[in-house]
Amino acid sequence: MAMVDTIILTVFGPRSFAAFFQNIVADLLGGNALAFVLAIILIACEYVRQAFWEGSRFVGRLLSGFAAIILGILASTAAFYVFDFFYRPLPVRFDISLGHPSNGTIIAEPTDPQPKKQFDGQIVSRLPFSFAPNVSAGGEINWASPQGPTKVQWSALGTPAKFDAEITLVGGCWDIAGAKAAGQRAAYSLPNVRTLDFWIDGGITDLTIDRPNGSSGDLSVTHQRISTFSTSKNDASKKIELQQFIYGKAMLGFKTSDSEVSYYVTASAFTVNDEAVRNKPTTLHVNVDGRETAIQLKTKAGLMDGKEPVVCRQIGAPIAFSRRSVDMDAIGSLLGILIKVKTRADSGFYVVPTQDLKADGESGWITLKGLEPQALSQTPAMHAEMVAIGSGISSAAVNETAETINDTYDALGDFDGSYDINGRMRFVGVADFLWKNSMRANPTKWESTSSEARGRLIGWAIAALSVLVSVFVVRFRNNIDLKI
Repeated sequence: MAMVDTIILTVFGPRSFAAFFQNIVADLLGGNALAFVLAIILIACEYVRQAFWEGSRFVGRLLSGFAAIILGILASTAAFYVFDFFYRPLPVRFDISLGHPSNGTIIAEPTDPQPKKQFDGQIVSRLPFSFAPNVSAGGEINWASPQGPTKVQWSALGTPAKFDAEITLVGGCWDIAGAKAAGQRAAYSLPNVRTLDFWIDGGITDLTIDRPNGSSGDLSVTHQRISTFSTSKNDASKKIELQQFIYGKAMLGFKTSDSEVSYYVTASAFTVNDEAVRNKPTTLHVNVDGRETAIQLKTKAGLMDGKEPVVCRQIGAPIAFSRRSVDMDAIGSLLGILIKVKTRADSGFYVVPTQDLKADGESGWITLKGLEPQALSQTPAMHAEMVAIGSGISSAAVNETAETINDTYDALGDFDGSYDINGRMRFVGVADFLWKNSMRANPTKWESTSSEARGRLIGWAIAALSVLVSVFVVRFRNNIDLKI
């Protein structure tokens, strides 16, 4: 056993004196303990054989073999429960609330692994925890650095409402505020549209959906099971900002009955390879009610010189659509696309969503700004299977006992995630495994046992071991071989 462990450590590591010493000591102790248990079993088998030997040697040998099997099973079972008693962590009730700022990581399976049973017997599945809850209050939505071919799709929903759209092209404008300030004229008008999709072959760098105060709508983010997050709060406005890093493919959706929806996309005509910034021509595709227009985003091939100043200014969108091209070198290789969709005045008022905006992409940061704490608190409980909190803990409790908050916590189990009246995240549930500052925080059965009960168990163990040692010493005192 020691030789096998030595070979494994030599081949796979860690190759340290402490590792070798610990394994050799453990093998010596374990080997002696195993030999002692085996010796006790053989002594019992010998006793059974001798008890039936005079009557029938066959029966003696047969019962001795059965005794070995039964005692071996009992010893293995006892070993399992002993190790389970001393080493298996017990599930605990875990309750943690986060203040602002805070950060951590959440894992939520796409389907609820433990649906809840209501008082009427109906089984209800919870939604996976989302940092972009369905909130009605206004707030800016931003998706930064999505990877791959991100497609942005707008469509009118099944109502008689009619819509007009405007596309404004700007250069050098990093955010939607600058684009709105620069793009006051020369927009490309699209009357009576039902669908408006666009995408860029080289992908986009940023997407912002503007939600002014008083706007309403259903917001959803569908993503992979793992997400990293951070939160903050504006001291002046008391509004919340949530930021989530998306792993893998994701979809951002927004349905609303607002009379106007504005969204802004930026795209560049360069790539970074081997730490060198290179110009790369690409194509903007705009599809309106099934009619596609391709606009070439032209640039000189080769290394980007960066000499052209980046100034936020408008580009003539009608001219760009007419020529089917944009000179990216003239605008610092940063193109902004501002789209406004307005409901016609004669369309009436609707309480159900009339328009839908979707964006399909991969990875990147999704940020929600200007969220009202009251609106966040109205979201239903959602499920999560792993909660890892790095900082920003306002309260924590294990089995209803308060814990320190200046620590890190990692918990695996089944949790209900929600927002309280102050817009703070809270996770409550059963943690099958819990670590505090990377140290196990789940108590074992032994650690959960009272001091009085521990004393009794230790006494019983010493008594039982004394009996077994006495049997062992008496049997081998004269160094006589076993006869089984």
